[in-house]
Amino acid sequence: MWSKTVLLVGDIPVLNLLRALNVIPQALHLIRESSAKAFFLSVSAIALVGVAPAAMGVLTKLMVDRLASGSTFDKGMRLLILLLLAFAVIASIAQQASDYWRIKMRNQLQQHLRHEIAKHAATLDLSFFERPSNYDMFDRARRDLGFRPFVMSYALIFAFQQLVVVLGFTITVIAFQPLLALALMISALPTLFVAGKTSTEVYSSQSSLTPKRRRADYLDRILTEDRYAKEVRLYNLAPQLLKKFSRLTSEIFSENIRILKARTVRFIGADAISVTIQYFALVFVVLRVVTGSATVGDFTLLLVALTNVRQGLTEMLAQLGEVYENSLFFNDLTRFLAEEPKIVSPHHPQSIPKRVRELALENVVFAYPGSAETIFDGLSLELRAGEVTGLVGINGAGKTTLVKLLTRLYQPQQGKITLNGIDISLFDFHEYRDCFGVLLQDFARYQFTARENILLGRYNDSANRNRLLQAATEAGATTMVETLPEGWETWLGRQFHDRGQDLSGGQWQRIALARMLYRDAPILVLDEPSAALDAEAEAALFDDYKSLTANKTTLLITHRFTTVRMADRILVMEDGKVIEEGTHTSLLKLGGRYAKLFNAQAKAFRSLEEVRSEMKQ
Repeated sequence: MWSKTVLLVGDIPVLNLLRALNVIPQALHLIRESSAKAFFLSVSAIALVGVAPAAMGVLTKLMVDRLASGSTFDKGMRLLILLLLAFAVIASIAQQASDYWRIKMRNQLQQHLRHEIAKHAATLDLSFFERPSNYDMFDRARRDLGFRPFVMSYALIFAFQQLVVVLGFTITVIAFQPLLALALMISALPTLFVAGKTSTEVYSSQSSLTPKRRRADYLDRILTEDRYAKEVRLYNLAPQLLKKFSRLTSEIFSENIRILKARTVRFIGADAISVTIQYFALVFVVLRVVTGSATVGDFTLLLVALTNVRQGLTEMLAQLGEVYENSLFFNDLTRFLAEEPKIVSPHHPQSIPKRVRELALENVVFAYPGSAETIFDGLSLELRAGEVTGLVGINGAGKTTLVKLLTRLYQPQQGKITLNGIDISLFDFHEYRDCFGVLLQDFARYQFTARENILLGRYNDSANRNRLLQAATEAGATTMVETLPEGWETWLGRQFHDRGQDLSGGQWQRIALARMLYRDAPILVLDEPSAALDAEAEAALFDDYKSLTANKTTLLITHRFTTVRMADRILVMEDGKVIEEGTHTSLLKLGGRYAKLFNAQAKAFRSLEEVRSEMKQ
């Protein structure tokens, strides 16, 4: 029976509130990890601030009683004044010290959490970042960096401070009339109701706003970042994008104001009830003084005590509401940090073979998480050592997905991928990925120096200048880099440096190719390696193509048949299956899908050549 009984405070089960308090140790643990000294000093200062009001109230009562009895400015009066001054100065200094250590603690905590979130994000699978619901959670976790844990823990600390104040004055009130203390306790209940109800609404509202906030942030980036600037101006996108941006931000603002209004109205009502009870209590004290049952000093002390107990209780319960509200948000952060990657290394991994003989897929079945569409259904293929394997097919054939599986960014639901006959899941996945040099079609454009952009290929290793220059030369990037204003130390992109240099698409692709070559990996994956290069640059690149891929196991993915014809073996993929395999010549003779694609591209190329010829006449 008891397990099914739920006591409600407002609309919040007390059991839920207690469960919310369970995250406090986690928040305090984060604070101790990042700023233990600042936390301890701030709490100590807050304790001093909490003790001072009760002590000053008692001293004030003694002074008023002495004055009412006709006391002069004697030694006792001077001592009381000095003690009041001392407590006031101590409280002021303690408050300022607490503020200083609190701000320092917040900065340290934010820095610590920023590092922890970035470190944890780097361990998660690619699939985590390809699901919108995960991005919503990730966005809330990042948005609350150093805020929710800090506010939640400090709300509890401030609640403790108010408890100290309340206990000090409550002793005085109880000594005068215990029923007054009970009345003040009752007067604080409306605040508990309002704090609890508002906390739940705030979390629910902010969670529902997360997708809108992410879309607004995305539109903000489109309107303000350089990578979108040209198209925004050429297509005059700003007016329509601003309309979308304004609509989203207005909806977010309106929802926030709705919650704020509801919160304000509720707290006004709760405060009205609380103040009314306090002043009924004050009337009772006045009657006691009028009838001679209490002194003017008692009245002064009780006036201060009643005010502080009511305000202290109200503030303490409001802070507990803050604890509850922030614990709901903090759960997003803790859930994110609790996310575990599905692709992990075995406890006792096998050693990576010193020499790659083949990389193969055996009856692989794969569908993206959450999707009903099967990309591969029993796919088998082999990449052989020292051989360039070309892969062609229309968009959506599964070429990019194949790259993700080969590099173990995803793992198949059935079947296996083997390196030299060994299932790749038996290797340490970091060591396995070290075997790959990958040039993606959507390669990254790092806003670093030209030198660092290439060194990222082996960023964890010591820089090798000779290998750097060799990779840049092989990628055709050396001359381009050396003509930059500061050569190898030139920042690429203008996001962080006024003297940074924007590169063309082809120049960026040369940098990305050099980065891959600097990696000097035994397995190369080239996804449209010349897509951004002009015809002359592409021809120069493939003049050296054989030397670049010598003694490497290479997968070449391209739509350009002038490129793929250089491959030793070509695979034609369609609907997640290899439908043809052979050399360029044998596939043309076969007259199948490859031949049709080749002839269609050749026809378009011949038509273009005819146009150019006519233009020259």
